[in-house]
Amino acid sequence: MKMYLVACFDQRDQIKMLQKTFLAIYADPKTRGKYKVVQKRFEIVGDDACIHFFTREQIEKASYMDGFEFYGMAKSPFYWEYTSFEGKQYYEYLFRKTLARFHKNDRDGFLRRHFHGKR
Repeated sequence: MKMYLVACFDQRDQIKMLQKTFLAIYADPKTRGKYKVVQKRFEIVGDDACIHFFTREQIEKASYMDGFEFYGMAKSPFYWEYTSFEGKQYYEYLFRKTLARFHKNDRDGFLRRHFHGKR
């Protein structure tokens, strides 16, 4: 299963980005009905992919992110604008880890098609 990360600033941003992304997935005839929202964990889950929506606090906790390998990553406009320098650095670390593992961020273009924040 491919895992994707969407970095959000806070819980309000997390909810907003989850709603917008799920609406885009639902509007696409190729993916309509194949994904569902797991509200407790702020995830969109399907048979072949899972999109995690993490806040800056979750991303900054290095132990929380251990074991995750993301196939693609994106960030909300609020995340990059308002998060701390350390949060940005850790996001960049995860981004470089994704590039080292898969040689390209979002190789299949899944996030690019359904997410309208910054990549």
